Parts: sequence; C-alpha cells; structure tokens
Amino acid sequence: DQIIKGFAAIAAMLFAGGCFILGIKKFSRLDRRGK
Repeated sequence: DQIIKGFAAIAAMLFAGGCFILGIKKFSRLDRRGK
C-alpha cells in the first residue's frame, strides 16, 4: 500500500511540474507578444 501511494505521489508531482512548466512557457510567449 505504501509503495503504491508513494508512486502515485511521485507521478502526481511530475505531472504537476510538467503542467507548471508548460504553463510558464505559454505565459512567457503571451507576455512577449503583448510587449
């Protein structure tokens, strides 16, 4: 049970990190276009 929870937590962190990075890239592109 603990191993499954740990794996799920790591997967969630990686997924959140990827979405966060993609969000920053999209935001930076919009910011450059605005300026």
